[in-house]
Amino acid sequence: MDKHITPSPLYITAINSFETTSPEEMDLKANIKDIFGKQIRRIGPFIQLALIGAAPVIRHAPLPEATNVYLTSGSGDMDVTIDVLNRTVRDKLTPKPLSFINTVSNAACYYLTKHFAIGGSTSFLSTRGFSLESAFLQALTDTNVFNVETAIVGSVDILTQDETSHRIRVGATPNEPLAQGTHWFRLNANAQTTPSVGQLHHVSMHSDSADLIEKIKPYLTDRTFLCLGNRTTTSSQKELKALNLKTYTPNHPSKGHYGTNMGHTLYSFLEDNSQKDTQLLHVQENSRGELSAVIISKS
Repeated sequence: MDKHITPSPLYITAINSFETTSPEEMDLKANIKDIFGKQIRRIGPFIQLALIGAAPVIRHAPLPEATNVYLTSGSGDMDVTIDVLNRTVRDKLTPKPLSFINTVSNAACYYLTKHFAIGGSTSFLSTRGFSLESAFLQALTDTNVFNVETAIVGSVDILTQDETSHRIRVGATPNEPLAQGTHWFRLNANAQTTPSVGQLHHVSMHSDSADLIEKIKPYLTDRTFLCLGNRTTTSSQKELKALNLKTYTPNHPSKGHYGTNMGHTLYSFLEDNSQKDTQLLHVQENSRGELSAVIISKS
């Protein structure tokens, strides 16, 4: 596998991110009412988190008509999926129609389009182990090839019960803290009148560390920092030392394991004023030993 593109960088003009370690830690319904002035009926935590996370990024400035949304997740809307499976398999009942529809994670895109009047397309996409990377990669492609002016890239991952099954599903170790989170990035193809918080320069996926090192070197500067994802193996970490980069550690580490917690690291870097005029290379690894690379810079 060697999938990488070298497009023009995108300006990051707005960001939003938050994590919780318990579904009860945040009153999602109250937040929905604060944002929209009313409750949105018959939606679960996954769609609620998508709407709450996206709101400040989408409302940062008026959206051009050529705006696309790219939503991703490490495991999708498992809360409603588990509910539907329990109802149909365990209880031998017909699933509720709206719940059945919402088992498709792309259903969250419908609510984003409806409540934020998105003019372009909305897509749910993911790659096992590289969910947020796949969304960034598609956004880079569309803005450079299909003249998309603005790309809204977001991720959502939720906690589900029971904990043991959830750990197996997300690939967490027995003692690793668990969390849920949502992370959003507003990307523009052209410079805006308001200052950007940074730029997205590069996204690529590689068969192994050697391939990544060879392909990524032209993008590195003497002000590039390296952050290794929570799934990188010891052997990959040793090999990546050949890049001779200083290590970046977020001021506030991620609260726990979930599929798209890279978003927390990127958000933390862009919020860190001490990183002004530097770059971050984030590397993650999947279960097959393949690696992803994302490079952003802080304005």
